[in-house]
Amino acid sequence: MRLTTSILPTLSLLLLQTTRAIDLDIDSFPSIKEAAAQVAKDLAGEFWDPTSYSGVPNGVGQYAWWQHGAILGAYVDYWHLTGDDTYNSNVTVGWLKGVSPSLDLLPKEHAFDIGNDDQGFWSIMSMDAVERVFPETDEQKKMGAGFLEITHYADAAEMSYKWMRESNLIQDDYWINDGLDVNECTKLTTKRWTYNYGTIMAGCAAMYNFTTGSKRAYWKQELDNILNSTYATFIDAETGALKEIQCQESKTCDMDQRSFKAYLVRWMGYTAQVAPYTYDTIMMHLRKNAALAAATCIGEPHGTACGQKWNIGAQWDGYHGLGEQINAMEVIQNIIPYVRPNIGLIFNSNNGGTSRSNPGGKGNKKTMRNWRLILAAEYAKYALRNYEIKAADRFGGAVLTLLTLGLLAGMVVFVVSEPDVEEKSEEKSEERPRPRSVVE
Repeated sequence: MRLTTSILPTLSLLLLQTTRAIDLDIDSFPSIKEAAAQVAKDLAGEFWDPTSYSGVPNGVGQYAWWQHGAILGAYVDYWHLTGDDTYNSNVTVGWLKGVSPSLDLLPKEHAFDIGNDDQGFWSIMSMDAVERVFPETDEQKKMGAGFLEITHYADAAEMSYKWMRESNLIQDDYWINDGLDVNECTKLTTKRWTYNYGTIMAGCAAMYNFTTGSKRAYWKQELDNILNSTYATFIDAETGALKEIQCQESKTCDMDQRSFKAYLVRWMGYTAQVAPYTYDTIMMHLRKNAALAAATCIGEPHGTACGQKWNIGAQWDGYHGLGEQINAMEVIQNIIPYVRPNIGLIFNSNNGGTSRSNPGGKGNKKTMRNWRLILAAEYAKYALRNYEIKAADRFGGAVLTLLTLGLLAGMVVFVVSEPDVEEKSEEKSEERPRPRSVVE
């Protein structure tokens, strides 16, 4: 039989998708790890440049600075969940790009375009690194970074949450609005986004974990309501797929919104660890969506690009970008604790966390200079070509003087937005593993 010219491109595409598609067995740790590695490789290869202040290579799209913080957080979790340290040094390199000479998360390159939610992503990523016990150099350990565990921070988080309830940012039916007018606190932005629900969910879970007695009962009730609202709002009834309801079906998601599902699934994974009673239902949804997401990873240019829509079966919807890759990466890697219950633990200073805080830690020029030299030597084999740690890069304890309940930082920073703004074998687990938690 003779094929016509018009058929050949289609056939070639089908063959490419068949040979390069990501094959995921959600009950196999090696399979999950391999799938996560492929998605992580594609994300790093096309959409991440840690030496850039924007975090992305020039010419790949209009991505915001906050998304670099989101990428760093994804790779912190990738290392913690898979054990693959390929990207660790570049996480450190990228993190330094967010630190200004005044030792805060406000680099001068973005001084006039940063909102509190932008800094929130960087703060959450930093606390995530502490809770995941991300590797530190000896000099980093001297900088006064780590856990505070001071009760008045929890009190402040509770006050912030109750203000959100009273202001109707979180309605009585647990519809979570996107923001309030900064000048008129009764004017709500009523759009619903996955990442807002994920942020509040993780905050409530952290508070549930931290408290006892009647306060824990309160946070359990709030967390249950947030979870139920999340499932009812964003889970497609027919397929079980997570959907970005404001824009996905209308194909109007912008560069930011295309990545929002990543943060919901990341914080669902976190919630399952620190509030173990939520584990079964959360893992059911994550495992379903990991399989659905992987099935879309058959796109161009390499045959493994992942799609935006997870509710269309084993096909690619034509979307290819940072958002699609980080969405798939997060949902795939966050099911690893199901098949390896000793992986994914959230640490604090009482159960294995090693970072210690100095709330007044500021560092000094000599310490920072020595730290940069050590970093350059230790991580030289991993660093991207042409990378050089420059004098403008600064690091100090003040940057990592973080709240005990790190994810509660997100609860505070997102609320006043402008409107509309090795194992060696392939064996499968015979029974569902017990969840782990920082709660004793």
